[in-house]
Amino acid sequence: PRRLLLTAHRSGAIGGLAGQTDLVWDAAGDLREEVGEAMFKRGATWDVRLALAVLEATAGCGGELWDAYRRFLPLPHEL
Repeated sequence: PRRLLLTAHRSGAIGGLAGQTDLVWDAAGDLREEVGEAMFKRGATWDVRLALAVLEATAGCGGELWDAYRRFLPLPHEL
């Protein structure tokens, strides 16, 4: 179902997150919003924002599916 997916629009708007951590909010702003010209010039493209969304989802901001999925991922110190 689409409600379980993380999506990225070409405008940079991300869909599917249940929330965001303060760290990413401070660094990248609200991932649900479109990227403006100033953020685009700083490198905020759709693919970068989607990568941040995956990071956020596996950090606990993606809902039940992502909470279960992250248990399959190696811990940061194991990478």
